[in-house]
Amino acid sequence: MQPSFFCQSHCNDFFPETRQIGEVELQDKIFLNASANLVIVSMSRQIVQATKHHRHEIAR
Repeated sequence: MQPSFFCQSHCNDFFPETRQIGEVELQDKIFLNASANLVIVSMSRQIVQATKHHRHEIAR
């Protein structure tokens, strides 16, 4: 799953309703979204690193 796609679909999910919500709450949601994306990106990077390392170990 691509982080950018995840972000887009996520934003689209909550943007229609957030127009009625206060701006602060909207910013909170965007911030939460961004940090969730960072977690996903760093997790996927760790998985890639682990997989590379694992393949390297097998190749020995």
